Amino acid sequence: MDILSPFKSLSIRSKIWLILLLAVGVLSHGFLLGNAYGIFVWPIFIISLVRSKFWRFPHVRWTAFYSAVLVGFMLVIGLLRSFHIHPEPKAGKQLTILDYNLFFKNQHKSQIVQEIQAHPADLIVFQEYTPAWEKALSSIATQFPYRRTFAHAGSHGLAIYSKYPLHDYELIQVDTLLPFAQVVNIEAGNAHCQLINAHLPSPAVVVENPDRFMKLARGNHLQRRWAYRRIMAQVADRSAAASLMIGDLNTISTEPVFREIKHEWTDCWSRVGSGWGFTFPHTQGIDQPFLRLDYAMIRGAIRPIEMEILPGSSSDHLGIKLQVEI
Repeated sequence: MDILSPFKSLSIRSKIWLILLLAVGVLSHGFLLGNAYGIFVWPIFIISLVRSKFWRFPHVRWTAFYSAVLVGFMLVIGLLRSFHIHPEPKAGKQLTILDYNLFFKNQHKSQIVQEIQAHPADLIVFQEYTPAWEKALSSIATQFPYRRTFAHAGSHGLAIYSKYPLHDYELIQVDTLLPFAQVVNIEAGNAHCQLINAHLPSPAVVVENPDRFMKLARGNHLQRRWAYRRIMAQVADRSAAASLMIGDLNTISTEPVFREIKHEWTDCWSRVGSGWGFTFPHTQGIDQPFLRLDYAMIRGAIRPIEMEILPGSSSDHLGIKLQVEI
């Protein structure tokens, strides 16, 4: 059967209606598929068509079918674009960095502590760093004499643990005084690097309020874009030959925010990662994460050597291990 035969049999008016709807879907896919949970928008749209009183019209039924094909195609393309195997030779001075979104409600802290101990590092960056986590990490903290921390009982805590001196520290925060990024300069012998520990706004509020999904999704996307641009504005006057932005960016590769970020930064995973790089969600009942929300982005005189996803986290995010040459 010719897959286009049902389309050809539609009236001119129905064809125009269908083409316009799919065109809007293609042009807006960066938003509809781009938010970390926005991949559910199209399925909800298709199911709504099936259950609506308009289902009896042929052009509505075929709109649902072609929409399903379209969203499947865009998701496959997005996943294939995120899959890379590009090993590079190791050379020169290296730094090893660990990154963890700790999850502020985490009740199994010792599991992450043990994983950190199993992976010696020069620096560790944390998101969702709470007073309870500060206490749990006290045995590790002694190995990192240079620390910059902001412990918060909710999800806005941030911390940087370093074996090397840290200078020109800055906490980037919103008007409510809740931070979403730390900026600091690392001095590792003759190597100098600007480090940004970022935690962009989470889309969790969108998923928790499905009755206001579209409105909240749009607002959440704008918040994430504003936060990223605020970071870039803050570091614009800080001269740095090498820069690393690492953390929970709460975005996937098809979101407009990520495309804006990638325009200014190089994604380490696309250079040296192997596999999908999924880090979220890592919770009971989900055997395999299926979204990539945690990133390491570089620019300037810094080169990624190796990057891997650490499997032993007790958080809802898996940890990242990165080796770079500065």
